[in-house]
Amino acid sequence: LGVPIKFIGTGEKVENLAPFDPQGFVAALFAQE
Repeated sequence: LGVPIKFIGTGEKVENLAPFDPQGFVAALFAQE
């Protein structure tokens, strides 16, 4: 679609919107904890 992602929802309320960090998101996906 070519639409950039600016925020990511971490909950159900508007207060749970956080700026989207693509590098941090990918790092969290592949974290080996």
